[in-house]
Amino acid sequence: MEKPVEKIAILHCKKSGTVCTGAACFRTFYDRKKSFAQYEGQTVELSAYFDCNGCEADKLADPGFTEKLERMGQEHVDKIHIATCAVHKCPQLDKIKQALDRQHLAWEEGTH
Repeated sequence: MEKPVEKIAILHCKKSGTVCTGAACFRTFYDRKKSFAQYEGQTVELSAYFDCNGCEADKLADPGFTEKLERMGQEHVDKIHIATCAVHKCPQLDKIKQALDRQHLAWEEGTH
């Protein structure tokens, strides 16, 4: 019997995107290091790499951010990794977590 594919997504900071290529997140994903070490030996699909819509967007009231999270549910994403850039610098990190919880999306802090 084939193991089911775990589907994950990475939520990164839009502001960090001005200097970040996402390479460290992808490298640690493919190498199964840091936060992705838990998937060692598993078939895992990186289903999405998306941003938070920026600091000015209230994560609990922004319809665009809500739509992105709804899409993650529609895509049957098993877990969203909140990228290291957001974990360390986001002034709305708690609201992001609340928004994920509202959509019943599992999440974890950190990527690389």
